[in-house]
Amino acid sequence: MNSHCELSLVTKAYLDSFFNILNNMIREMTSVPLSHSISDVFIWQMIPHHAAAIEMSKNILKYTTNLELQSIALNIIAEQTKSIANMQMTNTDYERSHYMNRFREISDTMFNQMQQLLARLDCC
Repeated sequence: MNSHCELSLVTKAYLDSFFNILNNMIREMTSVPLSHSISDVFIWQMIPHHAAAIEMSKNILKYTTNLELQSIALNIIAEQTKSIANMQMTNTDYERSHYMNRFREISDTMFNQMQQLLARLDCC
């Protein structure tokens, strides 16, 4: 993208919201107190990360007409909402491990779908 191009008002509104969500996520993730349990710290840092994914998905849904991207965003909202609920429970090491395995499966699928969409968009 040309760094000197003039952005539309719609694009500027999308980006303003995007950066607000991103900055809030970073602030919340970095404010999690460190403890003796790296597993717990990781989980508590991931909650705002997943919440940001939900908010970013809602943000793109306001602006995109791309049906495939809308589907990905809706999937992110559904899956990340479930993930947050799972993370907020007090879990055993086994439950955390099971969660992380499922999270990797979901995120790998999501990132793969996003890369495929970006590749198709680059071809246009």
